[in-house]
Amino acid sequence: MTVSTTEIANKALVRIGVKTFDNTADAAVIAQVKSSLNDLYNLLYARDIVSWDLDSIPDPAVGPIVSELAWHIRDVFSIPDSKKVSLLGAQQQARADLQAL
Repeated sequence: MTVSTTEIANKALVRIGVKTFDNTADAAVIAQVKSSLNDLYNLLYARDIVSWDLDSIPDPAVGPIVSELAWHIRDVFSIPDSKKVSLLGAQQQARADLQAL
């Protein structure tokens, strides 16, 4: 099952705590996060960390990509430092998981 970039963006917004599962994010916010996802993907692809297309993320890579994206967008939103520490730990594990895939 392919997960859309919009779903990835929404999951990252939930992960950083600026959106809940039961509400929707503003279209401009989603567009900004999807743009960040594209930037992140290009970086990971250029470093040979991922080899698949952005529109066909393998199921095992969805969680790690969400964690990477959450870390990537952390400074765009006002989130507590304690949350940033948590995001960093998740990002480090995500990078290892993506490299293993």
